[in-house]
Amino acid sequence: MKKVLLDGADWKPVHPLTHKIRKSGKGWTVEVAFYAPCPPLVLDTKTVDDPGNYGFSLVGAEGEDIAIKSVRLVGKNAVQLLTEKDPGKGRLRYGMTINAVSYTHLRAHETTLHL
Repeated sequence: MKKVLLDGADWKPVHPLTHKIRKSGKGWTVEVAFYAPCPPLVLDTKTVDDPGNYGFSLVGAEGEDIAIKSVRLVGKNAVQLLTEKDPGKGRLRYGMTINAVSYTHLRAHETTLHL
């Protein structure tokens, strides 16, 4: 934070960079690599209650929800979702809901303010 607030450095939030969709046994995996200013990424359930799947959701090409079986961190900067339906023509949503408050659990590791 000091670099951004006092030194004028450019700030970038945690955000997706790339994704891969793969057939995996009877299901599918969606792996999303994120930019993390302070790796590793963390799925934080201490600060925010989990709305389900850590705030991730999948929507098919026709707007239907695609059930997520699991969400896990992979390496220092990626999240992997497991589903039974091919999500290839759908959309990944993160921290976005329609009729409720939106929030997420993914954050960079650094949580302290350095001045």
